[in-house]
Formats: sequence, C-alpha cells, structure tokens
Amino acid sequence: MDADESCVLTINGGTVTINADGDGIDSNGYFYINGGTVYVEGPESNGNSALDYGISATITGGYFLSTGYSGMAQSFSSDSTQCSYMLTLSSNTSGTTTVTLTDAKVLLSHETSKSYNSIIVSCPELEVGSTYTLTAGDTSQSITPTSTVN
Repeated sequence: MDADESCVLTINGGTVTINADGDGIDSNGYFYINGGTVYVEGPESNGNSALDYGISATITGGYFLSTGYSGMAQSFSSDSTQCSYMLTLSSNTSGTTTVTLTDAKVLLSHETSKSYNSIIVSCPELEVGSTYTLTAGDTSQSITPTSTVN
C-alpha cells in the first residue's frame, strides 16, 4: 500500500501482545512506541513482517520483542532515540521457544509457539557499544549494537 501521512499508531504504555497471521504491527504511515511492553508473534511467512510501516517506526521508550520471518522484515527508523537490534537467524526456529535478551540479568523474555528466523528487540537498558546475549530456543548469539538502529 502507499504511504499515508494521516496514519499514525502510537503506544504509550500497557502491555500489548500480538499473535499475527499477517503483518504484526502495520501502519501505512507512522508507528511510535514511547512506553509499555509490546510482544509480536508471527507471521510465519516471508510475505509479511512482524513490524511493517510506510513512513517510519520510532521507539523512544518501552520494551519491544518480535519474532517473524525476514523476507519483508523492517526494524525501527533512524530517528529512534532508544536502541534496537534486529537479528536474522541462519535457520528457522520452530516449536515453542523462548526468546531472551540478557546482560548480567534478563532484560526481555517472551515465549512463542510460532516459527521464525527474525527477531527485533529494544529496551531502555540496550546501549550502543555494550554486548548482550540474545537466546532463541537452544541458540545463543552475542549482539553489540553499533547505533540506535541495528
């Protein structure tokens, strides 16, 4: 669809859990997350994305964890002030798994029953230049954000 400047989706607080067959969060315009906690499971196809926007997706606060497929994956926009990280796995993960972001403690964790090969994480504790462990099921990988959007 065409980008539409009149479309705005904003999350300022609360907990939102999305189990999507198509796009998880979908704004043909702008998506803003300023606070709260958002979990997105799915989609299980390369023709959709866990995060889909037409103009920009900006995160300035809160917690965000999504799993989906990498075919049309989008991460947060460069105008975000909070760090985020998108990881594409070398193979699909299936079955019920837990995705966890840790440093010395658990920063973010969510269980999903859908298959995925793309993960997006963001939380206030995620900082440029620091190293974290992102675990997806039995697979763990060190990540080091190099900018607010990776």
